[in-house]
Amino acid sequence: MKYLNIFVDGVKLDFEVTPDKFYFTYSIKGLEDFTKVGGALTERSLKIPSTNKNDAVFQRWWESSLDNEDASNFKDITIDDGGEFIFKGKCILKKSVLQGATYGVRGVFYQLACYANNTDFIISLDGALMANIPNLPQNLAYNFEVIELGQDGDPDARDYCTGFIKYGNWELADRVRFYECTFLLFLRPLIINLFQSIGYEVQSDFIETEEFKRYCMPLIPFEQTPLEYSPYFGGLIATDTSGFTPNSGALSQLIFDTISTPALTISQPYNTANGKYSNPFFGDYTFKVVLNIKSVVQSFVLQLEANKNGATQLSKDYRYLVANQVQQVVFYYTDTFALTDEVEFFIGGSSIANLYEYELVELVVEASNVPIQTNYPVIPELLLRDYKQNDFLAGVQQIFNLNIEANSFTRIVTIEPADNYITTTDFSPNKNGEGFFNDTVEKGIDTLPQSFLTSESIKLKRNIQYKFKSNDPTSEAIDNGSDIGYNDGVYSFPEDRHKEGTQVIENVFFHKTPTILDEQVRGESSNYNPQFPLLWSENYFEDKSPNFTFNNTVPRIFYSRGRSLEATIRINLPPPFVDNENYRYNQIFMVDYLQYDTGCPALSFSDLTVNNVFVSGLIRRFYIPELKRLQVGKLYELWLFWRNLDISNITFRNKIYLNQSLYIVQQISRYDPTTTESTKTQLLLDAPIQLEDFDNIRNTITNPVIIA
Repeated sequence: MKYLNIFVDGVKLDFEVTPDKFYFTYSIKGLEDFTKVGGALTERSLKIPSTNKNDAVFQRWWESSLDNEDASNFKDITIDDGGEFIFKGKCILKKSVLQGATYGVRGVFYQLACYANNTDFIISLDGALMANIPNLPQNLAYNFEVIELGQDGDPDARDYCTGFIKYGNWELADRVRFYECTFLLFLRPLIINLFQSIGYEVQSDFIETEEFKRYCMPLIPFEQTPLEYSPYFGGLIATDTSGFTPNSGALSQLIFDTISTPALTISQPYNTANGKYSNPFFGDYTFKVVLNIKSVVQSFVLQLEANKNGATQLSKDYRYLVANQVQQVVFYYTDTFALTDEVEFFIGGSSIANLYEYELVELVVEASNVPIQTNYPVIPELLLRDYKQNDFLAGVQQIFNLNIEANSFTRIVTIEPADNYITTTDFSPNKNGEGFFNDTVEKGIDTLPQSFLTSESIKLKRNIQYKFKSNDPTSEAIDNGSDIGYNDGVYSFPEDRHKEGTQVIENVFFHKTPTILDEQVRGESSNYNPQFPLLWSENYFEDKSPNFTFNNTVPRIFYSRGRSLEATIRINLPPPFVDNENYRYNQIFMVDYLQYDTGCPALSFSDLTVNNVFVSGLIRRFYIPELKRLQVGKLYELWLFWRNLDISNITFRNKIYLNQSLYIVQQISRYDPTTTESTKTQLLLDAPIQLEDFDNIRNTITNPVIIA
């Protein structure tokens, strides 16, 4: 007879009897919702008796009179059978069962839901912002040296690149100013640092490929930088939590007792030591100070003063006629600031001490439109502040059909495309790159229980449409009336097998971007018009007048090709740059619509033909094997023998070899670690793909290329 040891937050729970029907369930993804990205997901449910020790761990959650809300938080849990680890992950209290007692009611047992593998890191990242990813690039600034390094577009040398994106009309009609480029972060270091921040090491052949290393996302500046300071940028919306503060006579510096979050270490806007604000940007700023004032005398005159770099810039008097009543004053101060300027505020009004008390209600700093200038700083923490880490990961997963499997024991996370994917230079289904499902294992079958073969569990519509988000007015105008929008694609199942209709799978994070071929800034020796991503504030076809603005700040994804080849694509730069009319620049795009050579990947679900060059789309490259399995739809339910060692190191990477065919494990249902009996297991037939399966891809005919 086996006994289980269960530890929650390091405390061994009372669980001294063999559990009755103690089952674990393991699943790779829900067959009903196969569009969900990810790898293995493990969920278990177990009951823990309500003893004194267990009550202490779960804070007597059944006791309504106690403050025990923390019991519903996720806790660390490990389970072993005295020799082998069975489980390591997180648990959360689902319910507590009560029974009547002599003096009321008390708990009988706690029911826990336990999660491991992918759920462990999903919980760890829940609510986390991309601004909190460690090791983001530092010292990015709009100066020649930093921009020129980024123009090389070398992902092995640095974790950022620079490229030209057209947000509006160039400042000079026939050439591009060097400072009109944009900084972009490579995805690979973001993913590695994200997982390292929660204690996981990434192992992935795919993200180490030269192709993936070049995928990047832009740090798009705000139209107003910033629209207002926020807790993500130094906590400048601050409140004095100590209540009303009496003045000390004469002028009192407004140094606030608390700041809601620590200030950034880069260009700190607020110095807690001296109470001064340092401006991290160029431009015109308005400081709004709101105070509640209570005077003890009639006709009291309050004075507010704003100083910049130690010199008074604005002083304003406010007269109060009513004593002992709280009145509010709003003080505005607008000025032009450089990087090193500091501002501070003083409050006063009388040389007689303690004639009034004040309370800070808020301080907000708003900026006007800020032109890019030399040494203009770029702070990733600020520009990534609204993006969530889980959304970012899900967005990357959906593009490349990635499976992520995290091992809670080894702290290694595996990230690969679900299947052997087609490379960019070879479109034969027999010559593929490595994928998530690779090795095969043989399992023993229990011949006694009855097995089933069913396709009814896989409920699919006739068509599956893959697409990027689109809230861009130009993109919406391009796609208007199109059956399949640009960069989107559709896979159609056989008419006699599936229901009518289309299931739309839209990327949860990344938006698509049209391309502009800009003849106006073409270098004199260039063979092609240079291409740029177009992020226009209005519909480009209706309004081509906007100046250079930054108001389309949703996440984008591009491929960074590197500098254009000799005598192919050049742009004009203004003097004094050397060879300014033939500058080789870093090309960034979703699709290379010039295609002067082959082998460049496309961020389009559809296949494309550009300049007589066939470009394989994302459906063809990453989704065909999975779609073929779903199309055949042979889902088997049978009983296999599993061991605790298999379960504790559960992986869904290994295909099962049975009856001379390969299968992918979908679910292991109700595994009991205390017995040696077989366990019901769902297997999906790994149907081999054929060349004719590629004919089921329906491609877009919409052209997102705009000629300037």
